[in-house]
Amino acid sequence: MFWIVFLLWTDLYCSALPTPTVKDSNKVHVCPYNRTEWQKSSKRLNCTSDIKNRYHCLPVRNLTTLMEFCYNETRPRVTSGGCITYVPESNAMYKLNCSTFDYGCPDVPYFSDEIYTFPSCSNINPIDRCYVADSFCPPTPANERKTKDSAFLSIAIVLCAFFILFVAGIVGLILYKNRKGKKVGEKKLREFLMKEKIDISHIRCIIVGCARAGKTTFLRRLENTQFEKLKTEVKSTEMTDIYVNMFEVSKDRETIESVKNKSPIVTFSPNMVHNQTKAKQKMQLSTDTENQTDIND
Repeated sequence: MFWIVFLLWTDLYCSALPTPTVKDSNKVHVCPYNRTEWQKSSKRLNCTSDIKNRYHCLPVRNLTTLMEFCYNETRPRVTSGGCITYVPESNAMYKLNCSTFDYGCPDVPYFSDEIYTFPSCSNINPIDRCYVADSFCPPTPANERKTKDSAFLSIAIVLCAFFILFVAGIVGLILYKNRKGKKVGEKKLREFLMKEKIDISHIRCIIVGCARAGKTTFLRRLENTQFEKLKTEVKSTEMTDIYVNMFEVSKDRETIESVKNKSPIVTFSPNMVHNQTKAKQKMQLSTDTENQTDIND
């Protein structure tokens, strides 16, 4: 009974003591995030680097705001697994357990003025009075807005990429069709071959050189003959050898290609058929007009 009365009396006595105050304390939205910024803020508040009067920036114990101040007591050492907070009413420090943090919970001991090395301990949600890194803490309006902005940006990037790929696909398809060209209908081609004429160019080449200089070997290599076969199949030319339809000119590759064992290729383009047909019609119309003029005269 005496012990209970003594405790009550002690509590009343302690509460009656004058509360120590801290000079030049300010509420802030963000604490310094590295040693350089911490020193700048310390200089701004005229804090010292002594054991006492060191610069601090901590959440208050109820996590409603951040406060910076020069702590006029000896800085405490905080054990791992906890974040230090400040109690302005008693000018005291209080450790809060951070085992429910998703990230950033201190895993080594630290001094209270070194909290900048653990940013999660000063990143709070003042509306819901919790640490942002705490798994039970709802997102702040700013973080929620940031999340929405990030989601919107991601969607915009995906849509832009899809649009670019879509346009590139259409352009590629158009270029492919133009490169491939239109086909000439079989009926139209037959009519054209029956009524019109085409010019086919023949190119004559002569390979001249001294005996055994390798003229025949050179010709066989142009025909893609393998080196192994050259030793057995190539015979020296005694007088003159004539080869017909050996090569054709490849416009796409700007070279000549061997056409041995196959007929030469004649290409009919839609423009050639159309232009020659139109030219013939125009000539026929001009002839009919002249004939009609002669009759009238």
